Amino acid sequence: HMLLLSAGYSPTEAVTREAIEMLDKDGSGSLDFQEFEQLREHLRKTRGFLKEEADELHMIFRRVACGTDEMPLEELHRIKSYLGYSISAEELDRIAAKIDKDKSGTLKYDELLSVIRMIQDSEFCSLARIVERYASPERKAANIMKHRCFKKGADMEATVSLNSNMSLGEYLQRTSN
Repeated sequence: HMLLLSAGYSPTEAVTREAIEMLDKDGSGSLDFQEFEQLREHLRKTRGFLKEEADELHMIFRRVACGTDEMPLEELHRIKSYLGYSISAEELDRIAAKIDKDKSGTLKYDELLSVIRMIQDSEFCSLARIVERYASPERKAANIMKHRCFKKGADMEATVSLNSNMSLGEYLQRTSN
């Protein structure tokens, strides 16, 4: 898992475990180079979602796309509400514009996965800012989790260390150079 984090991927440990179980053909519990490359490709395709999550998103996509391979962008607001995300309409529109590069007004399934990943990362960053603001120094930490934060139309990479002496703000300041 740490190798993936250091390579710029940000899957949860559960996603990593699920993917390794699926790809570890010899059952050794570890991956050789070829299996690791398959893991990277798998994470790229699934955008780091668990199979159950990807299946749910695919089911939603199929319903909204009405038998086609594209869904209208305006359905994103209903989907985010259905899934329980609290991201603002403005932020969702910024994310959608970033993904819909050809300005077609539609999304394919893999683009929907990218949008949902960005929504989750945006909400994670909002939560991290709240923790940073209100958590006591001794409570600011638990594991290192790497996430891509989508803020004001630009990507900002942040690693949140909830288990070290360094606060999120200090870490972001050090890594923003």
